[in-house]
Amino acid sequence: MTTDQNPDSPYTINQTAHIPPSAQHSPSAQDPAFVSPVLTLLERLKVLHLNKSRAYNGGTGAPLRNYKVAAGKAGVEPWRYTLMRVFEKQERITHILRLPEPEMLAGLVEELQDTALIDLITIALIEQHQRGPF
Repeated sequence: MTTDQNPDSPYTINQTAHIPPSAQHSPSAQDPAFVSPVLTLLERLKVLHLNKSRAYNGGTGAPLRNYKVAAGKAGVEPWRYTLMRVFEKQERITHILRLPEPEMLAGLVEELQDTALIDLITIALIEQHQRGPF
């Protein structure tokens, strides 16, 4: 938790991954058959994020620059802009679900990966917003 946060708040800003107490000692959380596919997907998201960051940040090396610039043009905070992008992706998913299955599943996986990444970016931007000016 950061020092500028209300200690009575149920929402904490945690710089490390938050694992709910109920899952910390759960046998399933320690089961490699359960964890391995999720960790593989997280690794895939990491690679996707790094590749997209190189393409979108204009070569500046500034993290999340494209979202901050677009948010500024839209006149909203960056975290609100990315949240709007999540809603847009969800709308796209409703259209993908109407496609024939092979095409639908491929499109669905791609959109879900993008949505998961944008969700994580939104969390990062909210935490930056709570810490103060960018």
